[in-house]
Amino acid sequence: MSHFSEKDASNTESLEQQEPEFALVNNSVEFSAKANCKLNALNPKPGSIALGDGGIDFIAASGYGFISIPWNNIQKVRVDVYGKFVRSIEVVTDDDQVLPFILSKGYDALHVIYNHIGREKIVSSNRSFGSHTV
Repeated sequence: MSHFSEKDASNTESLEQQEPEFALVNNSVEFSAKANCKLNALNPKPGSIALGDGGIDFIAASGYGFISIPWNNIQKVRVDVYGKFVRSIEVVTDDDQVLPFILSKGYDALHVIYNHIGREKIVSSNRSFGSHTV
């Protein structure tokens, strides 16, 4: 026999009305694509990346895990560029955290990033070979 009081009902309602455990930085999305986050080199996390008015949001495909980076917290973005092909980006935050992403549409993502943080914060990665332009 279960007992469910009005007090329990009000507690349940207040839990349902609470904010989600995480908050994404974007209110509107300008660009999205499939991406892998490589926080752990042996276990890349597949998901999707969204670039918008507030910054960069990454949501894991498994539903477990997300990363939100506001534009004003980005110190620089390192880019692996091969001609017009952008293989990956590394976002360096103002607290020196490095967040590497492999993108399906890296060149298009780079244009959106450029429009928000400016050219001076986009740098070439040392791993790139040959001539390239950003």
